Amino acid sequence: MSSIKNLKTIRIIGAGLLISWLGALPLGVLNITAFNVSATQGIGPAIFFAFAAISVELLYVRLSLWGNRKWVLDEKWVGPLLLFGCLLLLFLAISSMLSASEIAIVHQKPGWVGLMNSPILLGFLLSMTNPLQFPFWLTWNKVLLE
Repeated sequence: MSSIKNLKTIRIIGAGLLISWLGALPLGVLNITAFNVSATQGIGPAIFFAFAAISVELLYVRLSLWGNRKWVLDEKWVGPLLLFGCLLLLFLAISSMLSASEIAIVHQKPGWVGLMNSPILLGFLLSMTNPLQFPFWLTWNKVLLE
């Protein structure tokens, strides 16, 4: 019985790691900033930046797991909320692509990344202000629990 429970735990952890990896694939602010920190300050500060960003993501995962236990929805609300979440993410993806196609060539590097002396603080701030992490993990945790 214990080995079945361990196998289930390993499957859940593996699914969480796969989902996190797939969520990190698209180029976003965190990925580009990590590259910029690595290119300008070296690999050590980039690792600290990534550690800070991942710490915030782990906090969001923990909060979403707590929220899933505390916030029990009636079955009639799950379908409409899932549809709303999918449409919202689709809208955000399309609007992001459209706005990216309208951006002119940038001749100057952003200066605010170089102004932050602490890559850990930069990682915390950028990861905390990412508006999609919490709904992303709230949804995936609900899917995994089902």
